[in-house]
Amino acid sequence: MFKKFCSKKTMTTDRIVLEPFQKKCGLLFQEEKRLLKEIFRPEHTLFFHIGSTAIPGCLANPILDILAVVFDIGEVDLLEEALREAGYELQPECGINRRRLFQKKREQEVHLHCFEESHPDVGRHLRFRNYLFSHPGKVKEYSALKKKLLERFVNEPSQYVWGKSRWIKQIDCLAAFEARSFLKVELKGERKSLWQPSEIIEAMEDNLYLEMMYFAHYIPTREILFNPDVTVLQSTISDDTFNCILRARFDEKSVGKRVAQVLSCFEEKNLPLTWWTG
Repeated sequence: MFKKFCSKKTMTTDRIVLEPFQKKCGLLFQEEKRLLKEIFRPEHTLFFHIGSTAIPGCLANPILDILAVVFDIGEVDLLEEALREAGYELQPECGINRRRLFQKKREQEVHLHCFEESHPDVGRHLRFRNYLFSHPGKVKEYSALKKKLLERFVNEPSQYVWGKSRWIKQIDCLAAFEARSFLKVELKGERKSLWQPSEIIEAMEDNLYLEMMYFAHYIPTREILFNPDVTVLQSTISDDTFNCILRARFDEKSVGKRVAQVLSCFEEKNLPLTWWTG
């Protein structure tokens, strides 16, 4: 079902490669951090090394993931040209609201994930990383899962990523429980005080979608299917409150095919659904 649902417009490598943990990734992070500090306002931005290349002992696809935490995601939009000059190309949102994702192709690929400080995914990413820092047994388990998935999906990156999702959800739950409190990143400096009406409306809509998707990251009976042109929330519960289609952005050439593909996700399981438009 997931394979049929996916469009081909995803930001993935053509082939998954797994390598042992390498300390050079930490050095590369520091190098990129220095470069990014010259582009972003350093007093308004924090940078973190996340993803598997940040976790000692973990097998990793050699892609450096950097989390950039900012006051206002609109500030990142103003930096798009400067980031492009530094080699970073803007990628599709892929259903993750109020995030900006940039990809830098080099000898070792870099993904830059930009979020506002209040975005729930900031704490989720950091809790996941910190939990694996202190649980080496789970790191071995994660590496073993990756090996198994690689054998099946070496040339199917989207399937490989989807195969990890339930395990990651389990760790997100354990990490949240162990942390006991909301992990919040606080930036220093003066916050934006004047908002245009259009910005307020956009933020309200984004916050609604974030609220709808938040618990799906932790509840085993719900799944999020992210795609560049649509986001789907699906549950094992036969109730249209828990089964939703969000933010569809199909192009004219593929709209008929994509609508049929997305609807089939629910029809095959005889699930009711709501289709949110805005």
